[in-house]
Amino acid sequence: MMNVLIQSLPLELRLMITCLRLPCTSGYEDIAELAAQSPDWDQFLYWCTRHKIKPQLYGALDAEARALLPDKVLEELKGYALQNTGQAMRLSAELARLMNDLAGQGIRAIALKGPALALWAYGDVNLRNAGDLDILVAPDDVDRADRTIKKAGYHNTTPGDRYRDHLHRLLAVADYQSSSSPPVYIELHSRLMVHPSLLPISFDALYDQSTDLQIAGSKIKTLSPEDLLSFLLVHGCQHAWFRVGWLCDINRILHHHTDLDWSRIADRMACFGLRRILDQSMILVQGLFATPAPDSVRLARAPDRQTNYLVKTAVKAMLDEQAFNLEWHTLPPMKVLEATWYRLKFQRSLRYKVDVLLKMLVRPQDWDDVPLPRLLFPLYYPLNPVLFLKRRFSRS
Repeated sequence: MMNVLIQSLPLELRLMITCLRLPCTSGYEDIAELAAQSPDWDQFLYWCTRHKIKPQLYGALDAEARALLPDKVLEELKGYALQNTGQAMRLSAELARLMNDLAGQGIRAIALKGPALALWAYGDVNLRNAGDLDILVAPDDVDRADRTIKKAGYHNTTPGDRYRDHLHRLLAVADYQSSSSPPVYIELHSRLMVHPSLLPISFDALYDQSTDLQIAGSKIKTLSPEDLLSFLLVHGCQHAWFRVGWLCDINRILHHHTDLDWSRIADRMACFGLRRILDQSMILVQGLFATPAPDSVRLARAPDRQTNYLVKTAVKAMLDEQAFNLEWHTLPPMKVLEATWYRLKFQRSLRYKVDVLLKMLVRPQDWDDVPLPRLLFPLYYPLNPVLFLKRRFSRS
């Protein structure tokens, strides 16, 4: 199955992934062989943009590999990498400022992904695509963190913030945008996952086990290596790994952090009922990057039917132009059904499956469009499909 995975992809996407294997494995002959098959280089660059891996790719290419690619491709990759360096430095400085501001108010905070992940996984904040900032705080600190972030020059852009308690109970995230140009975007999280049963680890436990990184001259708290890996695996699987960049992160970590306690990670994933997610992730990394799973993970010789389905869905999502999500208000019905069925496979827990279905009826934009008294908040669940039909008929 491993060889079949990468062979099933278009030529240009295979070439992109083969380049990303560097510098972990020597693949110059494979790159040369694929480059000799007359790939569409515009399509190659499209895949690099679509999967947000231009900085990783350019950073992985040494002189021997660059000689195999056209000058116009190298120029675009270099230009984007330089632009990304500026954005990464800016985000690093802003993360340090915000974390210091939060600490000054007595708010414990943990940096998720972003510059912290880039530094830990790649050894350089510039070698991973710089997008936004993700910060995790305790549920009880959400209001104080909101005030602190606003005081730092941001405004809350989250739909439905008028019901902030319900918003964080149901979705556990709020969005912010700075007034600067270009703007900086922040996601403030009050737990690791939208569905609490996926990674039911308390903030106190995460903070007690957290580690420190030095970013922009400041000491920044980030998740412990084992907690971070668990988070990255579930996050990527939730989105069906529709961006190869997320799998590239896992591949780099496997190569650069060989001291990780994978036995503990595997036991934890099994304890949470997420063994399928671990197996799917390792099969994808091994199939695309030729990186074997750690011995302690003990992958089955042949994946079961459910895991096989998760893997095939992820490969399909990598080829899709649309992000993989459950926003049934905007996506075609068949895509919504596929995404729903996929996510229901994560856990056998009935509680989790009910939570997935109920959250499909949570649309914070409706809370702003049709304000209801707080006591009537439960009415938003049955109103959700009614408002959806109203919008559809209004447009038609």
